[in-house]
Amino acid sequence: NVVYMEIHPNPVSDLANVEFNLAGKAIVKVSILNTLGQTVKEIFLGEILPGVQQVSLNTADLANGIYIVKFEANKEVLNQKFIVAK
Repeated sequence: NVVYMEIHPNPVSDLANVEFNLAGKAIVKVSILNTLGQTVKEIFLGEILPGVQQVSLNTADLANGIYIVKFEANKEVLNQKFIVAK
């Protein structure tokens, strides 16, 4: 039920937004993974109403490199790569 999910800006220096559009109410979990698929940071877990929403992504404590935002809404999973460049 996720219409889209995007990260901006990308590359990220310290703070970005994960913007998404939900077709219906959902339990949403947003995590940051490294390129090995290991969870580096949990960003958000909670119920979100339908429509365009966003979650802040603080990367100040992450080293430069490539990461993945894992976005889970109910049983749907979306992954998107982003770059941390300070």
